[in-house]
Amino acid sequence: MGEKKPYLAVLLVQSIYGGMFMISKAAFNGGMNNYVFVFYRQAAATLFLAPFAFYFEWYNSIQFPCFSLSFFWYDHLDLY
Repeated sequence: MGEKKPYLAVLLVQSIYGGMFMISKAAFNGGMNNYVFVFYRQAAATLFLAPFAFYFEWYNSIQFPCFSLSFFWYDHLDLY
């Protein structure tokens, strides 16, 4: 099974691309605006990926206030 994982991953990705193409083709043939479709696609991707991002990046997000404080500190030094 370990040797077949890359091939299965390629099949999965190509299936997702094919599904996205069919959905977008049907939406555009139905008269949907391009900008509205891009908005809905980005919103759906955000809703799908946000739980994974919060789960897998929870430890890194704890260190975020230190980064934000350092960012504002360097901004006041006028180094640019």
